[in-house]
Amino acid sequence: MTKTTSEMTTRELLIRVDERQANINRKLNDLKILLDSKADTSDLDPYCKKVDTLWDERNRVLGWIVGAGLLGGGVSQVLSSLVKVVLAKF
Repeated sequence: MTKTTSEMTTRELLIRVDERQANINRKLNDLKILLDSKADTSDLDPYCKKVDTLWDERNRVLGWIVGAGLLGGGVSQVLSSLVKVVLAKF
């Protein structure tokens, strides 16, 4: 006859949790071994390299866009202040 969790002591509960964690760990290891034997990811290496290259190119383009935006903002500020100075003299 099994006890309900409210009737168990803390020690018994911890032992039960430990047993369940060990059981889950065993099942996960079995699943990992099964998947390792079934899945061959070596043919995906060229695609992974291509994806990495695309991400690098994307980040480079975004950097150029941000740089152009900053440069354009700076130039517009200089031109704006220049126009104000010229208009103030007339």
